[in-house]
Order: sequence, then C-alpha cells, then structure tokens
Amino acid sequence: MNSDPTTHLLSRDEIKVGLRSSFSHLLNQIELMSDTTFETPLAKGKWSPGQHLGHLILSTLPLVKALQIPAEKLQKKYGLLDRDEMTEADMENTYVKVLSTGMVKAPPQFTMEAVTGDQRTDLDRQFRTVLEDVLKEMDRRSDEELQKTCVPHPAIGLISLRELLVFTKVHTIHHAYGIEKGLKTLSSN
Repeated sequence: MNSDPTTHLLSRDEIKVGLRSSFSHLLNQIELMSDTTFETPLAKGKWSPGQHLGHLILSTLPLVKALQIPAEKLQKKYGLLDRDEMTEADMENTYVKVLSTGMVKAPPQFTMEAVTGDQRTDLDRQFRTVLEDVLKEMDRRSDEELQKTCVPHPAIGLISLRELLVFTKVHTIHHAYGIEKGLKTLSSN
C-alpha cells in the first residue's frame, strides 16, 4: 500500500497510529522538561508547554463529542461532504495557509490561563484520556460515516469526521513542533 500522505487518504488504522504517535511525541517532550519549563511561556506573548497541552485537550474534546452524536443528527444539521476528502498533506497545507493569514487565534474556550507544574500530572492524564476517548468513539463509526459526515471546524469550515481526525494529528504535531522551536529559542538566549 502507498503510504505517501500526499496521494492517498489515511486508513482508519493509519489515523489511529498517527494520533497515538503524535500524542506520544508531545507527551514525551512534556515528560522530559522541568516543572519550571512546563509553566514558562516559550516567548513573550506565547504559551508555555503546559498551556499548549491544555489547549490540545480542550480542542480535542469537541472531536470526542462530535463522534458521540448520531451521524444522522450531524448530517441533518451540517449535511454530507460534497467534495473529495483532503489527504493528510492537503489538511496540513490548508491549516498552515489559514495560520499564515494571522487571522486565526484559538478561541477562548480552547485556551488555558497560566498553567503550573502542579497541574502537569492531571493534564497528562487528561491528554491520554481524551486520546483513548477519540479512538473508542472512532471505532463506533463506519468508514462511510467518517468519510461523509460533516462537522464545522472554527478555522477550516465544514470538514468530514475523518478529516477532523487527521486534523487532530496535524494539530498535535504543529504544537509539538512549536514547543520544540520555542525551547530551542529559550536555550539560545
């Protein structure tokens, strides 16, 4: 099978592997840092690693909720996907393009105020739990429901449930990269 994300849609198993890998990568980063690093903003006006983690939890919870809503109800409200689904590369390019406009900022319901090292264990547990909830709810859906059922994304618009799952992987990797980049900048100052 061709595993090039630019030319094919990810299978259910590939999405699961990608989600587990991206979540694990971010958690490995978090586990290796001190509490001080966890709670310190990566630059002036930027989030701390703890805030990135909190944001990922808060922004993944709506995916769990969407996967729990009957497909018929979502389809009645948002319709069926009326275009080809985006590949992982398409999703990443779309997300980067939207971010590059500078017009997109995480809505308040997806952000956390200052995070302390004392919250780290609980946030780690919540992040692991939200991933397991996504995977469990994903298993309750048919491939057709994942491909055709639409939900709104605050920055991208209507996307399929499968695309939202792929977005969650891309989004988590984006934040892991942001943390890595921020830590390198901090250490060079």
